[in-house]
Amino acid sequence: SGCETCRYVEAKKLQSVRQLKNKFFHNVTLRETNVKELDIFPSNTCNLSCVMCMPKFSSKVAAEQKKLGWINEIYNFDETDLILETIQSQPNLEYIHIAGGEFFYSKHCIKILEAIQKAQIPNVEFITNGTICDDRHIEILKTFKNLSMRFSFDGTDHFYDFIRYPATWDSVVENINKFKQQLIKAHLETVMTVQPLNIFNILDWTNQANQLGLETHYQIIQGDMGWGAITAEEKKLASEFILSNYKNYQLNDKQIITILNYAKNVLPSLPFSQCERDKFLNKTVALVKNRSLDPNAIRQVLGSWTKLQETLTSRLV
Repeated sequence: SGCETCRYVEAKKLQSVRQLKNKFFHNVTLRETNVKELDIFPSNTCNLSCVMCMPKFSSKVAAEQKKLGWINEIYNFDETDLILETIQSQPNLEYIHIAGGEFFYSKHCIKILEAIQKAQIPNVEFITNGTICDDRHIEILKTFKNLSMRFSFDGTDHFYDFIRYPATWDSVVENINKFKQQLIKAHLETVMTVQPLNIFNILDWTNQANQLGLETHYQIIQGDMGWGAITAEEKKLASEFILSNYKNYQLNDKQIITILNYAKNVLPSLPFSQCERDKFLNKTVALVKNRSLDPNAIRQVLGSWTKLQETLTSRLV
């Protein structure tokens, strides 16, 4: 399935994980067979139930979907002991990449941070939703030689608040600024999962990321809540919005090329499915009701999708 993902991304003329890794390892000569790099997922423990996420990546999503009857069983995992053993048994580690779940929300994250610190692994990268900013974590993070933190937030203001429930945009911005102030030498970046719920926010999102001093990355959503729910006519509306407004923002060349590629090439090529549209609407309605959200919250997010908003509103009545 990972290979299929890279093929799909490359077919859209975007850079895949395969290409990034091949580029990195092109100039690397392995002198021994000891492990140099680890990609670890300590657990799926998470404090958010993002609309596009899945139970295997978030305990919060799993609990909500179980309550709604979308899944029958919850499978949460925690591999802290295995990770600690691995770090201790691989003395030549140079890179470690950590995702989740939300790593900093896990009660065992301190143990892993301390193990990385003790092993003196020089290059450490975290993927985080930015909702947890603990002074104990920061003190250890300061000791890492080359630290990179990728903040996952997929919108700003009310777009963010709906997509990444129950977090709030203002609190995440406050945390990111704190990380910036405390981790002066760290490389900080962000990624947007480009989806129907945030496409009309993509320019504001990029502008906000630039103001926060974050390097930007984009990835197209696949599966639930994806582009199969959007008709060709509606995708054209989104493309025209981007093409008509991007010059009003101070974007760098890389951002402009990526965003225009979405508008001109990627969005128009994505197929529509009535089945996917029904799933999108049914899931959105269920989430709004289960979370007891004000219907205006989703109306704000879907404001530019007129027909989609009308259908959704009628189902919420």
